[in-house]
Amino acid sequence: MIRTIAIVMAMGDEAAPVVAAFDARPVAVPAGRPHQWYLATRGDLRVVVAVNGVDARFGVEGVGPEPAVMNTVATIERFAPDLVVSAGTAGGWVARGGEIGKVYLSYPHVVRHDRRIDIDGYREFGVGRFPVVPMRAVAAAIGAEPGVVTTGGSLDETPEDARIMAELDARTKEMEAASVAWVCETLHVPFVALKTITDLADVPHGTVDQFLANLHTASERLTEHLVRFVDELAGKSLDDLDA
Repeated sequence: MIRTIAIVMAMGDEAAPVVAAFDARPVAVPAGRPHQWYLATRGDLRVVVAVNGVDARFGVEGVGPEPAVMNTVATIERFAPDLVVSAGTAGGWVARGGEIGKVYLSYPHVVRHDRRIDIDGYREFGVGRFPVVPMRAVAAAIGAEPGVVTTGGSLDETPEDARIMAELDARTKEMEAASVAWVCETLHVPFVALKTITDLADVPHGTVDQFLANLHTASERLTEHLVRFVDELAGKSLDDLDA
């Protein structure tokens, strides 16, 4: 039975409406860590919102793989969740059905699109194809679409990135999910990703401009779906969530 859900997020602006929606309260983090943790109860569920935090040197949000790994490890060690959710905003493509505000629930895996290691035995390690808990029934119930989530270390995409993402049939591109998934696979914790589109790579508008213009709206939409998601999981086991 699912008792504790940890929602790992990169940016405070993405997380603020989530924290408010769950009426979550701050809890202490390990000394010297940048993370921001919040805890709420919703019925019989304990909900942890774990934000990567602000980089001490550069003063910006801790986006990307390394902050996500550090936060996820610490969150799992502290709260022992039954399920970890990588939640946040992402890019997408009109050609593959994307639109601003559309919500995707990861299936059948999350991948990396910029870990190119052209050595036998390392190619698949680079891509990862990290498993997720199959949740097609949940996706249908909350109004999300199942799809492959892909992770890279950059906001934009190179032509090579674009080729690889097309081959992987990616529906969203973002900067944390595969790193969170790697931690969860290593520590044997069930994982899934929930992402909302802020920008589209195949339209004649800059990624940065789209991201900044749509971040607030997409974060609100993400929050709505996260609340539905958590409520849909209440009283269920991980085996009850697929079609």
